[in-house]
Amino acid sequence: MKILLVGGSGFLGAWVGRFLHINQCLARIFDPNKPDSEWHRLSGIRADATDWVAGDVSKKSELDDAIRDCEGVINLAGLLTPECSQNPVRGAEVNLIGAINVFQGALKHGLKKVAYTSSIGVYGPDHAEFPEPTTHYGSFKLASEGVARAFYEEHGLQCGYCTPGMLMRSYRFLQENPNPTEDEIRTGISGNLCRCTGYQNIIKAVQSAATKLQDNETASA
Repeated sequence: MKILLVGGSGFLGAWVGRFLHINQCLARIFDPNKPDSEWHRLSGIRADATDWVAGDVSKKSELDDAIRDCEGVINLAGLLTPECSQNPVRGAEVNLIGAINVFQGALKHGLKKVAYTSSIGVYGPDHAEFPEPTTHYGSFKLASEGVARAFYEEHGLQCGYCTPGMLMRSYRFLQENPNPTEDEIRTGISGNLCRCTGYQNIIKAVQSAATKLQDNETASA
């Protein structure tokens, strides 16, 4: 089995690569940076046996090329808190849009095995019961974890042209109006154009996300 390891050239990627190698899975590393000697030492994978594809997870076409002929994908790509604070736009491109590109690639190629990392950063500094991120990093992780899951379940990921804007607008909209009606959702996302479906699946995805947020609030009360 060949697994695409997105953002796999770092410390965590080395240990995941080692796990895959021990379990006789082939790892294709998709990362702007080539695995170094320490990565090879930790992973146990020889340099001459490493399948590395240079690429940027925020660029859908590059990820789409790398995911071909893989049977699963693990997304480890992400900028951490300091980088996201210094450059929030780039943080969103990697941590949120990159995650959506992974989901879209998996759907497009019919992959049944998808794993991605989240973070305790989705919680605020006061408690770890209900997500209340206070950093760009935590907000991007929470958006990826919640809204992307809803889009995935409702198949709201169509051609991908409108997805980044729809995700960011939906995330903000649900912060402003956590229990919207269908008409309010239509109005809330009206500034974002979709050329595929008449918005029905996107509206269903936002409704699903709203329900899950309400359920989480009830459970934490």
